[in-house]
Amino acid sequence: MVICKIQFQFIYKNLSLIKYGGGGRLSGLIATSFRHHFSHHLPTDLSSLNFLSCHFRTALIRSPLYETTHLAESQGIVPRNRKAIKKEIIIEHMKICSNLTQLECLYACMVKNSYNQDCFMINQFVSSCSSFSRVDYAIQAFTQMDEPNVFVYNAVIRACVCCFAPIRALEFYIKMLRVQIYPTSYTFSSVIKGCALVTQCRIGEAINGQIWKFGFKSHLYVQTALIDYYSCLGKIFESRMVFDEMDERDVFAWTCMISVHARSGDLVSARRLFDQMPERTFASWNSLIDGYARIRDVESAEFLTSGRGSQVFSEHGS
Repeated sequence: MVICKIQFQFIYKNLSLIKYGGGGRLSGLIATSFRHHFSHHLPTDLSSLNFLSCHFRTALIRSPLYETTHLAESQGIVPRNRKAIKKEIIIEHMKICSNLTQLECLYACMVKNSYNQDCFMINQFVSSCSSFSRVDYAIQAFTQMDEPNVFVYNAVIRACVCCFAPIRALEFYIKMLRVQIYPTSYTFSSVIKGCALVTQCRIGEAINGQIWKFGFKSHLYVQTALIDYYSCLGKIFESRMVFDEMDERDVFAWTCMISVHARSGDLVSARRLFDQMPERTFASWNSLIDGYARIRDVESAEFLTSGRGSQVFSEHGS
């Protein structure tokens, strides 16, 4: 997704920039929202969530939740003298929900039992909405909350990114900062992925400054996300710089950096990292083989898949 020049200027204008540590990198708290400017990108009919009212009575009867509720009553899980449905029952059905009708009546149950203000329940609901690519449902449920916590914000931001709505994700990130809810490593992992979809380097650099400001510059998952982000922009040097500065590296970080070099055609660096990798997986092998295939180096690819290459894999990858 590419943002036009005017849109990019509006986003970047709303980033307050400060220097830290004597350097010139971008940092500081994002000060204002660009919600109104980008409102034309958003769904105009969020009233489609009609399950808050009339749909509840009809859809619930057809749902497996209806029978489960009666079964729970007969077993004493839900007392007959009250109408409340336990959270565990709704969450369990949310995990096995197979269509939007079921998801709608599950949210209706949450509203009827006053669970629509429960951060954990909304977190689960937003994740379910993401699996159906219905970020509008997730946003509508979010807007009904009085005091969403950081976990709900993280879930909504992640849902927006997964549903290819990076502008919305950045908007929610700005909103959480404005209400003084501090981000976590999971927040930045999703926001960085959103920046990769936006494909604007200066926005990503501003978020990188936020990472330094909030003390996540050495976090494994955040740094791995940065490696992938810079590679999406073709900035291989920056990706490698983040990788070299990592205090700790897991298998995924190694594989990600190998894949970055392989995709850029730098098989020498990719192979050097592959040889230094403490623990190899099929993903790391496939990344290197794919790189050789791109430059049509059949001999090197065959070496990895047979003979001495297979022996090295059995020693290090098993």
